[in-house]
Amino acid sequence: MSAEFFLDNNGNTIAVLLRSQVNSHESVEFYSNQNEEFQLALMKKKPFEIIQRHFHPLQPRTIMHTSEAIIMREGELEVELYDDQRVVLVKVILKAQDILILLEGGHGFRSLDSGSVFVEIKQGPYDEGKDKVHF
Repeated sequence: MSAEFFLDNNGNTIAVLLRSQVNSHESVEFYSNQNEEFQLALMKKKPFEIIQRHFHPLQPRTIMHTSEAIIMREGELEVELYDDQRVVLVKVILKAQDILILLEGGHGFRSLDSGSVFVEIKQGPYDEGKDKVHF
């Protein structure tokens, strides 16, 4: 099983879903395009394998979208994905250990019967008044 890619009508990637069952056959497998503002990779390392220590130097970047990652811990979460015209594209259900990155378009969430616990990671600084538009 591979990652699920959700595209708008223009072929732009709206979101990428990495289900808990996805397993990499490579040392590092990226599920996002190298040019995306937000990256998703699955790493598989052998026992005692070392990732050489490193740091990421300051780089000026232009970020156009507030991308997010949702990491499910418990329960189920229904996610609606929308294109830039606010038209619903698909509904997906996230379960424990699923990871969803939201790159473009809109989205809405609804916790299901069992409730849900999830981690949200997004770019900052974040200004709710400027960085979120409800529809």
